[in-house]
Amino acid sequence: MSVGSVESDKKTTENQAVRITVSESRLEAVAHIDPENVPAPDTILQSAADAGVTHGLLRDELPELLRNAKDEGLTQIVIARGTEAQAPQAARFVLNADVNMPKELTEKASLMLQSADPPQPYRETRTTRTQRRKIEKKPGLPFGKPREEWQEVSEETVERERVYVDTHVLQTVYADADTCVGTVSPEVEGSPGKSVLGQDIQPAPLADPGFYLGDYLIRRGADVYTQHAGFLRIGNNWMDLVPYDNHSWSVSVSDDSLRCTLSFRPGDDAEEKPSAADIRREAVEQGFPDEKLRSDEELQALIDDAVAHGNPLEGVSITEDSDAVVDLRITDDRLQALLTVRKAHGNGTPLNLKDIGAAIRDAGLASVNREKIQADVAAFYKSDERDLVDYVVAEGTAPGTGPDTTIDFSLRYLDDDHITKIRERLKSDRATAGEGAGIDSFAPDDIEQMALVDEEQRILTIAPAVPGPPGKDVFGNELPGQGGSEPEIRLFGHIERRENFIIATESGLLDKCRDENTIYLRVRPHQDAEASVHIAADEMTAFVHVRPHRGTGEALTSETVRAALENAGVVSGIRDEGISAALEADRTGDTGSILVACGTPAVKSGTPSSQLLVELPTEQETERRSIEKNASRGVRRGQPLARVIRSPQETRDGSTVTGHPQSSSAVQPRIIHAGENVETREDDGMVTLLATRDGELVIRDDTAHVLVDLRIAGDVDRKTGRINFPGVVSIVGSVRSGLVVLAGSDVKIGKNVEAALISSGGMLSIGGGVKGGGKAVLRSAGTLSCSFLEHARVLSVGRIDVESGVVQCNVKCNDELRCSGRTARVAGGTVRVRRGLSVAHLGSEKGTPTLVSFGQDYLVEDQIEQLERAIQKARERIVYLDQKSTEVTGARLATLRKEKVQLLKGIEKRGVKLFILREKFETHVESSVTVSGTLYPGVVFDCHGRRHEVKKARTGVRVTFNPESGRIILADI
Repeated sequence: MSVGSVESDKKTTENQAVRITVSESRLEAVAHIDPENVPAPDTILQSAADAGVTHGLLRDELPELLRNAKDEGLTQIVIARGTEAQAPQAARFVLNADVNMPKELTEKASLMLQSADPPQPYRETRTTRTQRRKIEKKPGLPFGKPREEWQEVSEETVERERVYVDTHVLQTVYADADTCVGTVSPEVEGSPGKSVLGQDIQPAPLADPGFYLGDYLIRRGADVYTQHAGFLRIGNNWMDLVPYDNHSWSVSVSDDSLRCTLSFRPGDDAEEKPSAADIRREAVEQGFPDEKLRSDEELQALIDDAVAHGNPLEGVSITEDSDAVVDLRITDDRLQALLTVRKAHGNGTPLNLKDIGAAIRDAGLASVNREKIQADVAAFYKSDERDLVDYVVAEGTAPGTGPDTTIDFSLRYLDDDHITKIRERLKSDRATAGEGAGIDSFAPDDIEQMALVDEEQRILTIAPAVPGPPGKDVFGNELPGQGGSEPEIRLFGHIERRENFIIATESGLLDKCRDENTIYLRVRPHQDAEASVHIAADEMTAFVHVRPHRGTGEALTSETVRAALENAGVVSGIRDEGISAALEADRTGDTGSILVACGTPAVKSGTPSSQLLVELPTEQETERRSIEKNASRGVRRGQPLARVIRSPQETRDGSTVTGHPQSSSAVQPRIIHAGENVETREDDGMVTLLATRDGELVIRDDTAHVLVDLRIAGDVDRKTGRINFPGVVSIVGSVRSGLVVLAGSDVKIGKNVEAALISSGGMLSIGGGVKGGGKAVLRSAGTLSCSFLEHARVLSVGRIDVESGVVQCNVKCNDELRCSGRTARVAGGTVRVRRGLSVAHLGSEKGTPTLVSFGQDYLVEDQIEQLERAIQKARERIVYLDQKSTEVTGARLATLRKEKVQLLKGIEKRGVKLFILREKFETHVESSVTVSGTLYPGVVFDCHGRRHEVKKARTGVRVTFNPESGRIILADI
């Protein structure tokens, strides 16, 4: 009977033969049967026993196997399975995930590995030997003799044996020295199996189950560590290291910035060494003073020596020699006396402990624990520490803190609906918040409450601080208690703190919100537009006066104007063009009188009559306009003044704007004639009187005159109110603070200007000077002349002539600024002059910052800024529209999209114009700055983005700009 095929001819009771075969692997026994006459399980088992099958019999499964054979017509079934032998496993290396090949070393690795020797891994054999040695033992008593004994000593020896491997490299990486690069899993022995015949099956042995290391690698347990930096070559069952190392170095600066050290580890000789300049640059970048470092020669010698001898440097000082330091300082709050002691460095003067005692004694401290200080300082002196920093010599008692400060608001807040509407206006047009309103840090959605405020209104009162209990300083003196903390209050816009009060500096709207312990307050422009209706005495005309909206105030609407007319009782003759003019006045800020309704005049056949189309002034206005008390009113060129019906052919009744009938029998004959600067225009028997010039309308003896000059005999003050005149304005006196003078032509002021607004459509002449207090604004479309300018904003299209000087002003002049006085001075602020500046002295002895820009068209710069604001405003509106588009549908969505398209087109057009203006602004204008006296430090010249700051005083200087070199040039006169 062979092992590979074992058969049994034993028959069953039914005379059916059963044949048993064993596979060549001896791991499986098969019974061959007739499916038509399936034998019993016992028959199968008996046949298996006869065939020698003793292991792995499927006794329990055999009945089921026989049933399946019968059902499926199988001729053979497996009746026994042996146990397979477990193969042994070779040792395996797993590389750590953080070990890789840096990109910057890829090329270097390729070059080095091409010339490297083939790998020569090895295995270690450890042998333990036992030897007998004679040793000498000391006696137990001092006077006893030593005795000799023999002991067995074990010694372990390690021998290396080279291993020959497949040298194919599977992976290459870089590793630093003393780095764990991976783990070696140990080899696993195999275990024998058993055949179905009960015989052992031995596993096949591995040819070489080990994993071997080359030089510069060492195992610590299962982990593999590098002994040198270099490139790891990893094969199938081996790994070695080709040594390579960069020069590595670092500079460290001590916390007190008094000591700088260098650490350097030499690398391969072929690598470039760090230079002294590299080391110096790194130290300076870390904040160490350049002058306290060793010389370049000394630094380079350190590096060269370390490379030549392969000796690393660890924390070597590269600081110059320094003396010992003893410093005793008192903190600003006088609660601590702190001692700092630094030992000498290099050849500096060494530390003397007596100096420390003298410093403490001379300080006059109230309470000092001298014994403890002496012990601590002595311990420091003996230690390796170099610095003893801020050692506490004496401590006082901190004063106590009182209760937190309370605050009290004095406001009447708007309701939520009103706030929501205003917030939406602010979000759609953030420019309405005004300059300095902090709209980015104080966004519309952050606003929690709003309140209307008046100029100089108290918004918030901060209660006086209550101090806590007193303390004592290190000298024994009493320290007063401190008040409690008050919440942080951040102010934006037209609001300021005055002592314990927060005050609004202008009328407007207050925004308020809180963020943890911070209160944000902002006062910004806000005023709803208002329309007041004035009805003439004969009720034949009605005029509307507009108070324009400001900031986020509600703009004027036609519904608002019509409601005002209805409230005033105007029901007839309402002119649509008058309502449109009122809306335009709200947009432009015009506060003039607008004809909004005309009645139907009654006429009597053959009786001439006239109707005024201009509102006559009040009695108070008449008194301040002219000592002759003539009726007057400012008008514009081409404006209709009156209508005259000279000879009506029929008689008819009329009606007033209030709807009252006007009987023709009450008509009084009156003709208003055209006088100075007035012309007539006739149409169908109706004569219209029109102004031919801007000026003041005066009615004298039924004759209309337009006077082009307005003369104020005294000052412009609260009695006269603001002046808005389309012609020439002559003021004998001064213009007081808070007043406004707007003129369509020249303005002549006999004396001074305070914190006022003066706008001239022509020349502006001021007999005295301007003391603006930081609020005065002067605008002139022509030349401007005055004695002096102080703390004002000035814009002049023409030349500016000043006698004594300009101090802390913001001046923009599109011509030349001339200061004619022999001692005239321009100091502080910003001066932008297109054609230059001439002055005796520029700047001040105190170095007051003064910026002088010249050689460019600064009115073009204004246009650029306006366009940029308009583009920014349009972009913000687009963002708002995009947000709203996600919330609406249908017709409203189409309207928003249409508006967005219009805005995008507007941005494109403005962008083209902006490009042209910027090109124009860059065009250089011949100009110079001439300083006949002293040019002081602190002055900065600017031209085409180039700047030159004066560092040293000079006398007699002419400043120009060279467009070719792009340089500002200062030359002696």
